[in-house]
Amino acid sequence: MSISIKKREYGESALSDIYSCIDADVYMDFTFYPSINEWNGNRSIQIIINSVR
Repeated sequence: MSISIKKREYGESALSDIYSCIDADVYMDFTFYPSINEWNGNRSIQIIINSVR
């Protein structure tokens, strides 16, 4: 996802609201898959985001 494309699509204020976790009334679709992250002896679940639109 290009930040500049999302700025043009939704506007600077909506993008700022998204980053601030404010309800910006912006809808996005994500494709992802779960994965196990192993680092330094610790395991945790993570999601890998393939695409955003």
